[in-house]
Amino acid sequence: KIHWGTAGDAASIDDDVISLMKKAGCTFITFGGESASDKVLKYDIQKGTTRKNNQDAIDIMKRQGMEPIMTFMLGNPNEDINDILETTDFFIKNNLACDPFICTPYPGTKLFIDYEQQILEQFDERLAEVKNLPKESIDKELVQQWKDKALDKFLGSLDDADVLSAHVSQVFNHHDLLGLKALMFAHDMPRILKVAHMRKWPHDKKWAEQCPVCSAKNEISELRKVNEA
Repeated sequence: KIHWGTAGDAASIDDDVISLMKKAGCTFITFGGESASDKVLKYDIQKGTTRKNNQDAIDIMKRQGMEPIMTFMLGNPNEDINDILETTDFFIKNNLACDPFICTPYPGTKLFIDYEQQILEQFDERLAEVKNLPKESIDKELVQQWKDKALDKFLGSLDDADVLSAHVSQVFNHHDLLGLKALMFAHDMPRILKVAHMRKWPHDKKWAEQCPVCSAKNEISELRKVNEA
């Protein structure tokens, strides 16, 4: 009997299909979950999948006695701290050992085309300085040379998607992404929430019970009420 594995689409599987695949020797299926935030899935990923699709795929795999393998990433353009919390919560609830990739804008993709200026600025700070200057104030050919060299540096930096080359996030910087990646892998919701307060990223009220900062503030508030009574 040949043992084999494949990649799959979370929105397209059901129990019958997985059962037949298992009987045919399939031992694993890898799914690109990408995010557990419906906002990110709809507006950034745009694959037509939802958090429910991802959850259903995991549940089906477990029912059929197969271990689900699902990959995720962070650093999508419009992803904020609440989206990060949604995905980390998904990891915890499903006991997923997942080290998320960082969204990488590979040349030729829509991400690269949409955010080319931001990407190149990360490899030559002069491009950030001159972009808002009058066009005639800096020689065009010189600026193009800077862009060409920045592109070469970017191409040379590309590696596996778990290595940060350039980012397209409109919310987080390089250091934020690397720190959040480690905390997501560790399933460390309390520290993610503490970082959110430190960086002044507002989180939804539904995370307050898990937030050590919110808990401390509430406790102090209650103590003050008692003392003032």
